[in-house]
Amino acid sequence: MSVIKVKKAGRPKADPAQERAPGVSVRLNAGEMKQIQAAIKTSGLTQSEWTRKALLSVASSDKRIT
Repeated sequence: MSVIKVKKAGRPKADPAQERAPGVSVRLNAGEMKQIQAAIKTSGLTQSEWTRKALLSVASSDKRIT
């Protein structure tokens, strides 16, 4: 006699290593936003991908932000 496993309804659980923490909110003036949007467009990444990579790049560098 074989046992048949029934799949549960709903979205499968996400891999804990891929889960995202709460976001970061930043206020920019019009000039800053225009400059950042141009860089994002040039990169071909989404806004979230670009921002994540930019922040992680600065965070892992030896440069201090003043």
